[in-house]
Amino acid sequence: NEFIASANGTIRHAFVNDLSKYIRRRLGVLTSNAMSGLLLVTASLFVFLGWRMALMTALGIPISIAMTFVAMSYFGMTLNLISMMGLIIVVGILVDDAIIICENVYRHLEMGEEPFEAALRGTSEVLAPVMATVTTTIAAFGPMLFMTGIFGKFIGSIPMVVILSLSSSLFEAFFMLPSHLYDISKTTSLKGEVKDESHWFTNFKVNYYLPVLRFALNHKLKMISLLLGLFVFSIVLQGMFGKFKLFPGAIETFQVRVTAETGLTLEQTDKFI
Repeated sequence: NEFIASANGTIRHAFVNDLSKYIRRRLGVLTSNAMSGLLLVTASLFVFLGWRMALMTALGIPISIAMTFVAMSYFGMTLNLISMMGLIIVVGILVDDAIIICENVYRHLEMGEEPFEAALRGTSEVLAPVMATVTTTIAAFGPMLFMTGIFGKFIGSIPMVVILSLSSSLFEAFFMLPSHLYDISKTTSLKGEVKDESHWFTNFKVNYYLPVLRFALNHKLKMISLLLGLFVFSIVLQGMFGKFKLFPGAIETFQVRVTAETGLTLEQTDKFI
């Protein structure tokens, strides 16, 4: 909104059709999500795998987003409020496949394999589960592409951006990441720097994780019953207390369209409104 002065000196209110502030706000959300995700992923991987592996894995976020922009341009899509919503949804899961591959390559290095063999075997071993992980998410968003009517056209770019981003992430994890892991392993003698697990993680694994895992493996029916019970309980909870709204109720702006005779003065128009 802006205030403008008329010829007689009075201040009048004029509405400016400017949607750039919403674009800037959503772009800020996307940027902050990407930066915070990059930082947290790098920090988490640094604790378990070391800074070189962490850096190579975290690079999957900017590379995948850049590849997504290229694909969007190829398909004639623009960066707008709707397409940015798709990027915001997917930016947190772009490195899931890279983390799996990186950890498995690191495991082969711990076993004493050469960098080339570790990168090759570490990637090929998890090829199927990584593809399954990503394609299930793609399959979840895929049906949104076939929605019809105004609503389908309105949100059509969201699943398209999600699918393009995940496909770019998959390509980066399968073909770029192994090469990067091999390069840093070869040039920095990473194989000789692999060290034993940290003390706190060993205690956590021995004292907490392994006993729970052992119990779960020895009591399969109890675990299945527990999971089914939690599932039923969540449905009951949603049915009793949950509410569904397609869009939130908060409205930031509204428009009033007024039609009057041609030739009205500003003062007459003000009275009419």
